[in-house]
Parts: sequence; structure tokens; C-alpha cells
Amino acid sequence: MKDKLGFTLVEYMIVVSIIGLLAALAIPAIVKARAVSEAKTKVLVITTEQKKQLTSNKLEQVRYYGNGVYYFPFTDDEYREILSTFIGSHTNLEFISAEGDVVSKYPDNYSNYNYGATVGHTVYFREKKQ
Repeated sequence: MKDKLGFTLVEYMIVVSIIGLLAALAIPAIVKARAVSEAKTKVLVITTEQKKQLTSNKLEQVRYYGNGVYYFPFTDDEYREILSTFIGSHTNLEFISAEGDVVSKYPDNYSNYNYGATVGHTVYFREKKQ
């Protein structure tokens, strides 16, 4: 009897055909997953840019009235987000205090305290000491 030292051609062909079949199934799935991932990344980038632009536009609405008094004409949810961005971009200012929205503070006559919005927050800052 002859000693076998290797694989036959048929065995090699079976292995190559199995690898080819697996590749034929896997490659389209990988290409599709990559396309979906790239599309999600583009949407995320667009959303992030829009959010930066929106935040920038809202920061322009913050008004300064002198003596460290700033007025934020936003609802509570917007106010928290814009205030944190404002503090992050104004590192020379130190937060002192904030007052609630104009309507709840002056419900009967808020027009005397209305700076162009029916809701808003007055925030007090001071220059940081070096």
C-alpha cells in the first residue's frame, strides 16, 4: 500500500469551492454594511453641523445689558443648553446667579420686564479674578 503524503486534487478543489461560496455570500453583505455605515456617518455629520449652526445662531440672541447682566430669551430646555455653551466660550466670565423666566416671575405685568421675548432668563456674571 502506498503512503499518502498530501491532499488530492479533488480535495483541493472542494476547499477552494467552499471558500469561493463563502466569499460570494460575505462580500455583498460587507459592501452593503459599509454603504449603510457611510450613510449614517454623513447624516451624523450633517446633524452635528446643523446643531453647531443652530447653537451659534442662538448665542447671537443672548443680550448684554451691562454690569455683567445677560439676558437669554429661551425656554428652559434651550436655556440650559445655550448657557453651558455660552459659559464654555466665555472663559473670562464667572457665573454668579440666574433668575427664572420673565412670565412666571412677573405674571401680571411681564411687559415691563420683557426684552423682546415672553420667556427668558436673566443671568449674572463677573470677570474672573486672575
